[in-house]
Amino acid sequence: MKTDLTVTQEAFDELLAWLDSDRENAGHKYEEIRRSLVKIFAWRKCVDPEGMADATINIVAQKASQLRNTYEGKPHLYFYGVARNLVREYENSRRVLVSLEDADTPIVDDTDDDIEQVDACLSKCLGKLASEDRELALAYYQKDGQAKIDLRRALAEKIGIDSNALRVRMYRMRGSLAQCIERCLSNE
Repeated sequence: MKTDLTVTQEAFDELLAWLDSDRENAGHKYEEIRRSLVKIFAWRKCVDPEGMADATINIVAQKASQLRNTYEGKPHLYFYGVARNLVREYENSRRVLVSLEDADTPIVDDTDDDIEQVDACLSKCLGKLASEDRELALAYYQKDGQAKIDLRRALAEKIGIDSNALRVRMYRMRGSLAQCIERCLSNE
């Protein structure tokens, strides 16, 4: 996310002129837009709502001279469009992919007994899967690097689905395995 954008006095003056020809009214509109942006970012649970509001204003200010000549419509709607894009970038930056090893499985000590117990539960839960699903799950996590990518592409072709559908299928399977392992560990 581009938060280090600097705005020159000239660009800021152009922004105010775009908001309103009267400088005082433009200042009031600017403050109102900024307050609204801060509320939007706070409502979307952004860590730094004021910083993101300033980033939005800076992005728009850098385009103000162009907007003044070409944009038709209410200026605050343009600010909200830029803010929506920044929220999308922010949310995408917060997403994290989790592998099977890092899935929400119970935290256990690394003692031999605990490892054996988890291994026994994993085997038990894998045994509950249909044989095709069990083979798929075991094969899916076999390789690393480019070999992993090639293997997963081949697995998807073998079962007649695309790679993204395979990823979704494995994500769901990991979730059900994690729940099964958690239940198994809590019963023992």
